Amino acid sequence: MSLGSRVRIQVGRHHGIGNQMFRYAYARGLQAMLPGSEVSGYDLPMFGLHSDVQALDGRVLHIARGHRHSMQAIASLLSRGVYDHVLLDGFVQRLEFYPDRERFAALFPPLPPVDTGCLGPDHVVVNVRAAEVLGNVHPDYGPVPVAYFRRAVDLTGLQPVVMGQLGDDFYSDAIRRGFEGATFLPSRSAAEDFQILRSAVNVVIGVSTFSWLACWMSDSVQAIHMPLKGLFNPLQRPDVDLLPVGDHRYRFHAFPVERWTSSDEQRQRLLGAGSGGQPVTHDQARQMVSYTTG
Repeated sequence: MSLGSRVRIQVGRHHGIGNQMFRYAYARGLQAMLPGSEVSGYDLPMFGLHSDVQALDGRVLHIARGHRHSMQAIASLLSRGVYDHVLLDGFVQRLEFYPDRERFAALFPPLPPVDTGCLGPDHVVVNVRAAEVLGNVHPDYGPVPVAYFRRAVDLTGLQPVVMGQLGDDFYSDAIRRGFEGATFLPSRSAAEDFQILRSAVNVVIGVSTFSWLACWMSDSVQAIHMPLKGLFNPLQRPDVDLLPVGDHRYRFHAFPVERWTSSDEQRQRLLGAGSGGQPVTHDQARQMVSYTTG
């Protein structure tokens, strides 16, 4: 029996669906480097993926938090018996870990189709991330200005379809005013929302790994407007790299570095007409990534 057959790669279940999907894909990549190893602990019911949490005896390498983890170094420590198992609690949101988009997507079984009647090439889906992020929850995970959504839609010249976390709050009210006359789709289950995004042709996303994954994995989406803001801004979070600068589907919109605190001033800027971000080319986005990596 090979040494790798004793290795268990356990996936932490904390945080949202997007974070767990990245962690699961990373674990499967690590498993491929350790023949006979086992992945356990994951729980993604909307994809029918579940494995019970297993007791990890012996020496456990705990990968806690962070994004920059060397898969090769971890595999070496496990294959040489320095550690017996690994508990993966990191976030691992860097494209270098997932060079094959199709292989990544294949890890997550297809979801049932959702018929909305408005996902064709004449429409652009605007996915709003609001709800808890309107509060002071995370400095790199705040909402995007309404003007960004409006400017991106105007650039497409298409009919907007607004979906996502619209509630009874100042931000949702501003979205409704800014897109008066547009089609609004109420948020459904996580699976249905994910499939709507994955089935669209044109999409404008906010700062959301859930939305990012649905669009990046898609074979249907042809144009993706993405804000380089917060978690997605390499100048603000150089440890994260979710900028597919070689993917022709993307349209990047740059924003200044800003830590979200949900202050009154920041909330007002969300509604300002001049806060829509600045379109940048793929070369300019590539330079932003290169600047942070040296």
